[in-house]
Amino acid sequence: MDSLTDIARKPARAWQLDGIVDLSLGLYFGAQGALFLLWWQGLPHPPRASYFALFPVAQASLSLIFLYVWRRAVPRWKERIAVPRIGYLEMRAAPVGRRMAAGLSVVAVSVLTPIALVTFGAANVKQAVALVCALALTLSLIHTAVYWSMPRYFVVAGVASIVGMWAYRSSAGFKALAWLLLWVGVSLAAVGVMSLIRFLQMPLVPQEHRS
Repeated sequence: MDSLTDIARKPARAWQLDGIVDLSLGLYFGAQGALFLLWWQGLPHPPRASYFALFPVAQASLSLIFLYVWRRAVPRWKERIAVPRIGYLEMRAAPVGRRMAAGLSVVAVSVLTPIALVTFGAANVKQAVALVCALALTLSLIHTAVYWSMPRYFVVAGVASIVGMWAYRSSAGFKALAWLLLWVGVSLAAVGVMSLIRFLQMPLVPQEHRS
């Protein structure tokens, strides 16, 4: 018999079952990483303040476009793809405790940064920042994989940890953050596509059982 905790987690697992959310977020993170790399490649020497202003404007524009498409397209996709296979599903808002935990995770990253600097003896702060970001992302993905019983996130966590180790040993500096976003986005989109392919092979639910 399923425990109450498992029963409570089933809606979230069902919401992620089709891989559409993973695919969407993967495309977004990948686009952000690619945008960062393109901006970095065109960085003039010496740098100009006007050029530095381009990146946050482009990043904010990409985020707004993604949010607009997300709010309009994802519900329609789920209505068309997910509902015929798993029925209607309405997600509840995350409890206050979970939202507080998300906020505390930001504080935890802030605490881990100086610890990493001391532990690893990083002479280059940029390398340490990339390493800590990769570490925090890896731990978050592992937690998601275990807590929600979604083993595909172990793959993305492995990619994040590999990029983090490479970032620390390389001289990429802050540019490593762009590579981290890019490769995490690519891996997340890849597991999303594989999940979607498997999901589309599921049999359709009879009309009377979809509500």
